[in-house]
Amino acid sequence: MHYSNSDMIRIPLSGDVAESGSEISGLTWYKDQLILLPQYPDRFSEGDFSSLFRIPKKEILDYLDQENPSTKISPIKIKFDEKEIPARLPRFQGYEAIAFVENRVFLTIEINLKQSMQALLVEGSISDEMDKIILDETTVDSLPVPLQIGNHAYEALVPVADKLLIIYEANGANLTNSPQMVQYDLKSGKFILQPFINIEYRITDATNADEEGKFWVTNYFWPGDIVKLIPAMDFLANKSEPPIIFSDERGVERLVELQYTDEGIKFTDSNPLIFGTLSANNSRNWEGVVRLDDRGFLVATDRFPETILAFVPYN
Repeated sequence: MHYSNSDMIRIPLSGDVAESGSEISGLTWYKDQLILLPQYPDRFSEGDFSSLFRIPKKEILDYLDQENPSTKISPIKIKFDEKEIPARLPRFQGYEAIAFVENRVFLTIEINLKQSMQALLVEGSISDEMDKIILDETTVDSLPVPLQIGNHAYEALVPVADKLLIIYEANGANLTNSPQMVQYDLKSGKFILQPFINIEYRITDATNADEEGKFWVTNYFWPGDIVKLIPAMDFLANKSEPPIIFSDERGVERLVELQYTDEGIKFTDSNPLIFGTLSANNSRNWEGVVRLDDRGFLVATDRFPETILAFVPYN
């Protein structure tokens, strides 16, 4: 299935998060609230707290159901108590992924040292009023980084059953013949390395898994990353209808469905959802994705080319 730009409905935002400097790095749901994670929440500090953002699902549905929508949506700030965790980390590069399990919240952190990339998982909780998230500094755990690629770490969290899948962003066939993810046991608190699959380009976010363990990931390629990612033959391109021809000069913007099973991660039979094959100058860095009921997906970019929140229909 091939989606052109005309099928994507942009949802205009107002307020701080609408600025490109917000650098949205992840989307997720908490109850009926869409949570927007800025890579650097302290850019939106108020008093002693940084900020995340939320949008009630009803506001999004109301906007999409209007014949000629004209108003902008203004996300609501959530106080974010980081417990000075970033200040204690050398070369902190922000938060890259977010997921909720009941009132528990999990985030990944990226650290870019001069000689190596490091990654962390941290846990926190959200208040009943959904107005404050507090991190627990005693839960900061190091994650094994399977490949050393500059500015690459873990950008997708997928709760499934009693586990949390922590997915590394670069898994191409020319990079590794044994891709791995981290599986976190939500009951015991233990981390286990598990096999992943070869998939070209970057995985920059993921939806929650459904009852069959199926989830979608944002799969993105900016041609400027060709030296880092060394893309191999993209067999998923042939699954599109019509087949898509990618090249070193064209970006890749799509969603790909995966499934968690007892045998591990696998591709499903669903065709990738293609947003576009744009030049490097026009490429849009999609960093967030969630399902929107049975209608389709909400996706978001970071600051390239600007902050975009959009709806992609999918039946």
